[in-house]
Amino acid sequence: MLVFENVSLKPYNTFGVDVSADRLLELRTGGEVDSFLASGFDAGSCLILGSGANILFTGDFHGTVARIATKGIREISRQDGRVLLEVAAGEVWDDFVRHCVAQGYYGVENLALIPAQVGGAVVQNIGAYGCEVKDVVSSVRAVCLKSGEERSFSREECGFGYRTSLFKRHRGEYMVRSVLFSLSLEPLFHTEYGDVAERLRQRGGTTISSVYEVVSEIRREKLPDVKVLGSAGSFFRNPVVPDGKWQELHAAFPQLKGFPEGDGVKLSAAQLIDSLGWKGYRCGDAGVHVRQALVLVNYGRATGGEILQLACDIRDSVEQRYGMRLEEEVIII
Repeated sequence: MLVFENVSLKPYNTFGVDVSADRLLELRTGGEVDSFLASGFDAGSCLILGSGANILFTGDFHGTVARIATKGIREISRQDGRVLLEVAAGEVWDDFVRHCVAQGYYGVENLALIPAQVGGAVVQNIGAYGCEVKDVVSSVRAVCLKSGEERSFSREECGFGYRTSLFKRHRGEYMVRSVLFSLSLEPLFHTEYGDVAERLRQRGGTTISSVYEVVSEIRREKLPDVKVLGSAGSFFRNPVVPDGKWQELHAAFPQLKGFPEGDGVKLSAAQLIDSLGWKGYRCGDAGVHVRQALVLVNYGRATGGEILQLACDIRDSVEQRYGMRLEEEVIII
């Protein structure tokens, strides 16, 4: 177990915000996780951190940061045309996706190039191009930090929702240790989103590799590389409104796009923000990405407070114009 005192967290969050933590532990093996859990740590002043890809630090963290860096992909079984894999929470998400593509395991290729770790992907219920991680989760092994109890949560018990889960709603209460994924051994594609199908046609056909490559290509065109430009991906969730509210909005703003979502209609937060002229906006080193209005960026030295203030200004302007309040997808610390 690696232990650091009074350490900068800039390398550990994709926004690249330069804040510090009193203590940082890097847990690289299951044994180190066990030792940490048995150490008598204060759960109230502990932050479980993965890739730091969906978090905004607004100040120094006065406590212990436990960074999960465990690795491992293990095949459990094959049955009825599906394979069951147990994956450690610290596995880099895109490494796992590329492993599945190489092995011919279908179900996660649409989730290519998302900057996350497996544990965080489940907490957030990441999604892209018509797929969500909940679609392929069988169960999640997690520890209650207060009681120390470890148990397996079925997919239903995980309480997955749009970009959320039981673990996100009860942030700070659980540590995800590993995830069981159920993936198809037979071709099963979702290519109806955006121009994925057209790009596949231009490439000459649909294979698991070509889907991964096309999705990666689109993401690189639209989104910044977090290794070059600080970002946490989509800052706001796409709002879901009741049908009555959608009818009212569409009558007043016929250019708005809406998509059925459960009992309501999902709107594009990016379209709402872009319509108000925010795309490409910059104030100091905090800004809105030039190609995607939903992505806030750090051009170098922005503080978490400056990025949060920009987010608040955007949220207020959307609420004033459209009468709805955007919710953050990013976790604010």
